[in-house]
Amino acid sequence: MAEIGDKTMLATVALASANGALGTWAGATLGTVAADALAVVVGHRLGRRLPVRVVRAVAAASFAVVGIVVLLGAATAGD
Repeated sequence: MAEIGDKTMLATVALASANGALGTWAGATLGTVAADALAVVVGHRLGRRLPVRVVRAVAAASFAVVGIVVLLGAATAGD
């Protein structure tokens, strides 16, 4: 359900309404497959070189930083 309202989905809907559904569907599908394929290849190559512990630590730190930035943005949004 979270994917329904993201910016990419809304842009795809707008593009399909203006330029036809079939071409937009094909482009959106190919773009998603290409992005996922790139993530899989990079993840596989990095996974062979980096220990799982390092990957988990970087992911946890990234998650914490993003959370702090979002919280600070929400706290200052009313100013």
